[in-house]
Amino acid sequence: MSTGNSREYLLVLFFLYFTPSFVGRFRISSELRIGEGRVRRILSELLKTGLIVRKRAGVKISARGRREVEHALLRKGINELFLSDATELNAAVVVVGIARSVQASKINVLGLRDDAVRGGALGAIISVYRGGSLKLPPADVDLCEYASNLCREITRRKSLEENALIIATFGDKLVDALSGFISLLEGRYYGELSQDSITWGTSRTDST
Repeated sequence: MSTGNSREYLLVLFFLYFTPSFVGRFRISSELRIGEGRVRRILSELLKTGLIVRKRAGVKISARGRREVEHALLRKGINELFLSDATELNAAVVVVGIARSVQASKINVLGLRDDAVRGGALGAIISVYRGGSLKLPPADVDLCEYASNLCREITRRKSLEENALIIATFGDKLVDALSGFISLLEGRYYGELSQDSITWGTSRTDST
């Protein structure tokens, strides 16, 4: 994953990953708040590299594109990525990433949250799966007491393991939650954390 204008490239690719049907350029531009000319150039590049396919109805991510998303996440230590309802967080959608094991004492929760908010998310929830519960560092409050539906959605995931780091960014629109998630992964605090304490694994992504 890269920064700068390529963040728009990633945003388009991630948006298409979570969009099951063909979608037109105008909708992509409108929902992601990226100029239509810029979207046209990004889609042209994605087509050239085989990451999307195009029909009269619009564009859709290809199997190769899905693998590219998974590999990008894997390079950042994310094993699984999915969407969930965020009504209990006073938002519309939450993007949840499950990473490999991490030392909770080294997590800068405020820094990670600030990076997500700077990227456009309304907020972020950072938790660690420990002893069968999702703990919110540093106070170790149980996430289920704060957001029970999200907690159940996370704990049913097969990729969850002891000391796994869970990142959840939420927003009123998918673009806000996705942009915040990308910003957090590109930020200083996750970079320091992943270099020091995350064990890489095999990523899985879905939208269920």
